[in-house]
Order: sequence, then structure tokens, then C-alpha cells
Amino acid sequence: MNLEGITSYLEQNKDNQDVREFVNGLNPVTIDRVKDFATVNDDGRNWLQSQKDSFFSSSLDTWKKNNLDDVVMSKVKELYPEETEEQKRIRLLEQKLEEAEKKEKRETLRNKALSLATEKELPASLVDYFLGEDEEKTIANLAKLEETFNPYIESKVEQRFKDTGRKFQKGSGGDISIGETLAKELNQKPNVETKLSNPWG
Repeated sequence: MNLEGITSYLEQNKDNQDVREFVNGLNPVTIDRVKDFATVNDDGRNWLQSQKDSFFSSSLDTWKKNNLDDVVMSKVKELYPEETEEQKRIRLLEQKLEEAEKKEKRETLRNKALSLATEKELPASLVDYFLGEDEEKTIANLAKLEETFNPYIESKVEQRFKDTGRKFQKGSGGDISIGETLAKELNQKPNVETKLSNPWG
């Protein structure tokens, strides 16, 4: 029987147990053959890589499930260690001191603003609404109030005079605006909470 006949016979009887054992005995599976298949053959190399990836992913998921919480908590404790009672007391004292300093700074700023408002003849009751983050911003806010307040009051008074048929004239020989006069009157009322209302509707 020639090689072609043997090949044909083996192909026809490939399901036969004796034939399978015979063929496997001719070319047994060895470590070297597996290594060659996994490193030289493209299909073998791709299969082995997919097995590695699958194993790595599974191992990583298991590790995360069993260890990640502990690692994270350990790192958190390292970065933010728990306060001792003494550290907690110090932190609370520092917070109170900071709040007191802020309050004192705001009160100083408010007193400065009240002084400036009185000097500019602006209503003291509006000062709290125009306090800024610092003295510079507070002064700028009060300047805007002054620019808006006095002309607004004067225009309202002038319109009221026109509606009644009289001519509008500034008080005190025209040196002091009606807005300044009203503000001065409001500021001179002691211990009375001033609420501005529009007397002209």
C-alpha cells in the first residue's frame, strides 16, 4: 500500500478508536510541540493571548472584590488620619477664631462704611446692602449708590413739583441736593429703623 492509500484509509476510518490511537502515537503531544504551537503558529499565539487576557481579567476582578476596599481605606487613612481629641479641639478653636476675625473685620468695614455714608449724606440704613469683600470694594459700592441715589431723588422731587405746577429749586441756595437733605434727616433719627418708601407713589 502506497502513501496515498494509507492516507485514504486513515481518512475513511478516522472515527475508529484504533486508528485514532495509532495516529496520535505517530505524532504525540509534547511540551515542545505545544510551545511551538503557542509561539510560532499565529492561531496558537492568538489563542494563548486570549487565554492570558481572560485569566488576567478574572484574577483582577477577584482581587478587586477581595482587596480593593481595604487598599482604598488604607490610603484614605494614610492621607487623612483620624483626629485625636486634642486635634479636634484645636481645629474647633481655629474655626471659632477665624469666625471671630471675620466678624471683627466685617464690623470694622461696616463702621468705615457708615462713616463714609454719613460724610456723603447717604442713608445709613442702606449701608449693610453695599458692604463689599474689602474696604476698596465697599467704597466703590457706596460711590455707585451716591451716583444713583441723589439724582434719582432729585428727579422724583422735580417731577412732583412739575405735576403740581411749581418750579423745583434745590434747598439751601442750591448747594445741597434734596437727596442729601432727606438722607441727612433719616440719619439724624436716633434708634429708629429707617425704611425708605416712595412718597410719590
